[in-house]
Amino acid sequence: MLMAPSARSVLMYVCGIIFLVGSRAERTDDEISDVFQTEGTFWARQVSASDWITSRKGVLHIAEAEGVFKNWRAQLENANCRNCGKQQTSVSSAGLTPEMPESLLEEETQDVEEIMQSSGPPTRVLKALAHASMPQPALASCLSMALDLSALGIPGVTLRLAIRGEVAYTLCTRCFSWKADADFAFEWGFAVLGAPLKFGFHVAGSLDLKELPCEDAAGSHFCRFLNVVLPPEAQHLASTRSRCHSDSPFESLTAFIKYQWQRLRTQTRGDGQVWANDLEKELHAFSDKMKIYPLLFQDPIRATKSSRILLATCIKGTDLLVRDVLDANDPFCQLEVALADSTLEENYKRVYGGTGPKKLGDCTFDVRTRQCHNLDRCLYKPSMYKRRLCRLVPEFMGELWRSSILLDTPTPIWKESHGFKLPDGSNDIKMHAWVYDFDAHKGSATIGQNFTARVTVGPEPLTLSLGLKRQDGRQGELLVKLEWLKPEKGEEPGALEGPLQAMVAALLGFTGKLPDYADELLDRFNAASAEYDEGVDYSSISGRYLARWRLASARENLQQKELDEMSEAIQDEVDPHAPLTPEGCKWSRESKQCEPSLYCTSQGQTCKLKEIAEKPCHDVPAGEFCCGTSCTGHSSKKQCQNVSMVCLAPSSFFESAKRCACSPGKCYDEVEQTCKVVPLDCTRGNPQQQRNCEKEKLFRRFKQRQQAAGDSTHSFSIWHMRLQDLEARFEARPCSSIQIRSDERVLNFQRTFQSASARQKPEDRSSVFTELVISATNLFVRSVADVQAMFNIYFANAAAWDDDCLTLVPSFSNFFEFEDDGEVSHLGTQWRPSSYQLTHRVRGKVSEPAAEPMADEENPWCAYTFASVERQQSGRIHFARRDPPLQADLFVSPRELNGTMMPHLWCELARKLRSTPEGRNRSFGEKRYEEGWAVGFEAACSQLAFTATGGEGRFHIWRRYDCEKVVLGSAFLTIFPSFAAKVQETHSALGRLLEDALQCAGQLSQGNRQFKPHDPYVTESCAVDIESMLKRENEEDAAKQRRAEFLAVTASAALSTLQRWLKEISDMGTMLRMDFEAVFGRGHKLSGLAFTADAGKGFQQVKDMLGRDDAIQQRSETVQAHLVQKAWRTRGQLQKSLFPPPVHYTGALEGGIVVGRAKDICSVEMAQGVRFDIVNQRSGVTFAPTLVQEERLCASGSFAPLKSLEISIIACTRAIDIDGKSEAETSFAFRFKSILSVEDLGKKLQIKMGEIFTQGSKLGTSELAKDKVTSSPAWLLAKSLLKDPTAILSEALAASSEHLKEQVNSIGHKISKLSSKFVGAAVGIDSFLSLKDYHLLDVQLGLTKVGDAPYYPTFQVEFKKVTAAGLGVGMPGLLNMKITAHVSQAYDLSEVFSELYHLLVDKQDQKGYSRCLECLDAPGYKFCFNPTVSSKQQFTCQQAACPPGWETAVDATECGTVVSDDGNEDDLFT
Repeated sequence: MLMAPSARSVLMYVCGIIFLVGSRAERTDDEISDVFQTEGTFWARQVSASDWITSRKGVLHIAEAEGVFKNWRAQLENANCRNCGKQQTSVSSAGLTPEMPESLLEEETQDVEEIMQSSGPPTRVLKALAHASMPQPALASCLSMALDLSALGIPGVTLRLAIRGEVAYTLCTRCFSWKADADFAFEWGFAVLGAPLKFGFHVAGSLDLKELPCEDAAGSHFCRFLNVVLPPEAQHLASTRSRCHSDSPFESLTAFIKYQWQRLRTQTRGDGQVWANDLEKELHAFSDKMKIYPLLFQDPIRATKSSRILLATCIKGTDLLVRDVLDANDPFCQLEVALADSTLEENYKRVYGGTGPKKLGDCTFDVRTRQCHNLDRCLYKPSMYKRRLCRLVPEFMGELWRSSILLDTPTPIWKESHGFKLPDGSNDIKMHAWVYDFDAHKGSATIGQNFTARVTVGPEPLTLSLGLKRQDGRQGELLVKLEWLKPEKGEEPGALEGPLQAMVAALLGFTGKLPDYADELLDRFNAASAEYDEGVDYSSISGRYLARWRLASARENLQQKELDEMSEAIQDEVDPHAPLTPEGCKWSRESKQCEPSLYCTSQGQTCKLKEIAEKPCHDVPAGEFCCGTSCTGHSSKKQCQNVSMVCLAPSSFFESAKRCACSPGKCYDEVEQTCKVVPLDCTRGNPQQQRNCEKEKLFRRFKQRQQAAGDSTHSFSIWHMRLQDLEARFEARPCSSIQIRSDERVLNFQRTFQSASARQKPEDRSSVFTELVISATNLFVRSVADVQAMFNIYFANAAAWDDDCLTLVPSFSNFFEFEDDGEVSHLGTQWRPSSYQLTHRVRGKVSEPAAEPMADEENPWCAYTFASVERQQSGRIHFARRDPPLQADLFVSPRELNGTMMPHLWCELARKLRSTPEGRNRSFGEKRYEEGWAVGFEAACSQLAFTATGGEGRFHIWRRYDCEKVVLGSAFLTIFPSFAAKVQETHSALGRLLEDALQCAGQLSQGNRQFKPHDPYVTESCAVDIESMLKRENEEDAAKQRRAEFLAVTASAALSTLQRWLKEISDMGTMLRMDFEAVFGRGHKLSGLAFTADAGKGFQQVKDMLGRDDAIQQRSETVQAHLVQKAWRTRGQLQKSLFPPPVHYTGALEGGIVVGRAKDICSVEMAQGVRFDIVNQRSGVTFAPTLVQEERLCASGSFAPLKSLEISIIACTRAIDIDGKSEAETSFAFRFKSILSVEDLGKKLQIKMGEIFTQGSKLGTSELAKDKVTSSPAWLLAKSLLKDPTAILSEALAASSEHLKEQVNSIGHKISKLSSKFVGAAVGIDSFLSLKDYHLLDVQLGLTKVGDAPYYPTFQVEFKKVTAAGLGVGMPGLLNMKITAHVSQAYDLSEVFSELYHLLVDKQDQKGYSRCLECLDAPGYKFCFNPTVSSKQQFTCQQAACPPGWETAVDATECGTVVSDDGNEDDLFT
């Protein structure tokens, strides 16, 4: 039995075989015999002495070797493409007989296997050749360097370095492959008895990448979703999964690089799986996470214990805080409640479980933490007598609750509630109330307390005014509201209680963010607030982009895009005299100018078209320019000579200095601030000239507006922004690692309004007021989008969720929103407002934080740009601070709420609710809202731009890219219809104001309005048509003043409306909770419409969808395909797939010694010498999520007696897993590689690099016969091994040197007979420039065995054509460098040689074909036949030349031309 060999035993075995087979193959037969009489016997003697062959583990015994190659053809692992046989059967006709079936020359006529089974031996061989006739092209490049250290004082030593890369393409499967090799060798040469000898060692590495077709990579996501990206006509082809689908070889290369990068990151993080991208990771985990959903519905209904809930609310306190008494003013309210008729022992057991402090002496002080033990019942009370006094808080062991801690307020208003669970009994309760002042350094000091009060709480709510005794002896007051919570009606939730609790916690976190968000935006309506307005000049701002400020470059690009669109839409009639091209302009000798001069201008004597544009003429302003000596002392003025102006003498006695003016034919351009040509008419010219003209006019109009109304071109320094980013990172703020490349702040609306009111020209004020209204509507839409984004973060874990239930993740954890440090956390209370931002998720309960904070790339708050005064992402989410669930009217114990969201549950419940009668009758439940509701203002996105020329006017459609839009999803509308109603109300109010402003500004016509005018002035004085707009060009100042006043009032009303909306957002918490409760209930029972509508049919459909394992499996597959399709569309369908193509990779690292010439990986020819290596191989696939790689340890040896022949043997071992059991796999590989022919091409090669993968003809028998592939050394050696495998592997190797000697002599005899031909052909390529064509044959025999199983043989023969071009440069005696390029075409002849060998060994008949094979199997024989004679004498096998007129076959591939029907069985050899 062959066990896994050790590295030493494998190496010794390989070395022995290599040495015996090849040590003197270049010598003559007599020399070989003499050598093995001595050296061979010596080696055998050494083996016998150690008994290595028969005793060492890892030896292949003869009993195992026998039968290894029996029936080996049936077990052949055909390396050729499995599918090419059915698709490509065309074969070269060279060397084929006329009797060859025509079906072999037609493509796709018969199945390959059927033809092979029904045809004779020659047909099967030719059919095999047809399969292998398609080449596998490859392109390789190599760089080699040799450094001779003799010049450095180290004689005989050479360092060699070579790097080689190759890319190949398989025509059959359309797969690409890569191979990279690197080799570093140390070589020492010296002389022994006058003969040169070289010795060295080397280290090499290699990497093989092979793209896999989907039938070999069914588990990859690329193949699973291949149908998503393939066109319909290609999805059902039989060859779809047998072919690769990458468009270039670089796809497989980048797939491997990305895989290794992800693998490195995974190992660094300590994860167990590696993914190509986040989508692949999500898809892989989706199925596992979805399996929890059926458990939510299969869990038996649990009946809850009957208990009453007393809802107690701390409302507010008055006359409590005195600054001269206490340093701090951070109060919190504390209530203790129990039934009046319960005893202390009963309460102690029910509330506290009977453990912990029971009396004052049980409260102890912890010196290490400087806090009291059991902080839920013991509080630290400073005292001048007892510095470490811990007071027992519960007076009668009732349930204790504390409100949040308010910051720095003398009159606290909490309005916080808690539900006290009380057993059945009377309605009499006893309650103790405290107000504490929290101080982190001194602990919690009592501000006031009310001793035990006994009250009766009836059916109606009861509000108590409790007097609190303060420390200074005065009386304070605390308002407390008590009421019995009405129980929900509905079914028990069972296991659904957890997800419902998580939804409630998410709701309270979502609504808790709204006040801070709104307050930050309301600050933008305070003119005194200028803290966040760096880089903005409000004195010249235009009023645009206030809702989303942009950098100056972004604003310019956006406006240029708008102008380009407007100018491209211009289409006027063409002046018949206007030339359309520059060729239409001709030089006139008479006029000395280009004609027609109206449209043409000259550049020297070259004519070209003018760019016609209107430029108004104005006098040069004296205050800005000066002439000559008048500029002295006026450094702020520009000299007119420097701006293409002329100086004119004073025109009157009163002018003392020269003045600037434009030269004749030009006029001053206020925009460009220089003199330009006289304006021309834009209505003339060809279309391109007219478009340029109108584009110039529009540009000037907007630029004048921006200068007059004043758009700031000053941008805040991008370097300062980066400095702020570094500051945020230093402070470790959430989202601080997100790089910001845009501004997107909200600017100060009130400061802009005041700035506009101070402008002198009424048209300037009108322009700013109009833009201010547009910005107000944009901020409104942006705030609506932000509210939905906050909901999406809490309920879908993605701010930009697209309202599609199938794109939701299966589950995720809520955010941790409680305090996690100090006494505040131990007290069970909370700062309000909290200064802590959201940094952690929860684990299990909402009060339990995860161990690690969220990474910025995984934090959904970092992926959305909220409206804010800040430009850094960490500042934009400053409002997202911790807001714990404090409202106990939904749940009794907020800290015990479940924190795991199951988004598919609530989303499907909301979706099914829309289809019920109750859902359709709700607000926004109509069918038109099934796809959501688009909120925006069309008037803010598309307006009119008017230009006038010479009494004629034109309107342009102005598409504005700064307008905001949002789609409120159907799920959001279903859950929060009241919010949508508020949006609709504010949208209508702002819409009327916006359209009034735009119509009065001439940017919207009456017919395009969506809302009715808000003011009669709009209808009376703001007509928008060409005639009215032309009148505005010359209207009086009073009319302009009246319009500016109206727009000011409209802008003020828009700002007031927007302020009211933001205040509504701040107070929307209660309204949103009521909407939520109507749909999902409070979570105690299945009471919401989502569970009860239409008699529960919608809920039942959700149970059927998510409550069964088979349904979940189907949903998982549907969701995964849906996610891939959606992501592919999102990327613009530019990539063939979202996933990299599947690739198999093999990396190897080897090192060993070399006797003779070191191997040159850049050379096609073999380096004569012997090599012994130890190789470590690692292989895997890029689509496997696990980090496990296949690893094997190998020992190899190779021997090259000639430059045209190389023999190598490699033995490998590895451990593999079979059904959970580790087994040892052992393999031996024998490789024989020989060069068949070499041709020096010189300049004959004419092939383009771009045609490398399309060049090459199909392989025919004539070409193989010419190269004599079946009589090559490689095949002779391989055939010898196949015929008698025990010759090398037998244990008789150790016992019988004579038997070994005969085998080696036989092989050496065959090699030496061929050596004379190849020594001349296989010349070196050491010249300066070489260009050669090689034909090679590579034969590989393999034996693989697992455990105790028999060996499994593999066999592969490859014929390769290689064109090698080499360029050598260097410094003599020091450095030689060579650059080599290889273009190759490989053909897999495994099946061809399998057929030939099978026919030779089996000897199925003695007809011509078989006789030919038998003849040519003997070295040096020729097969002669006479095709014209039909007798038994038509065949002869002889060493001499064939008779005249007879045909000769010297290679087995030529036997197909032999015809024999006589059945002659006479002896063939003569």
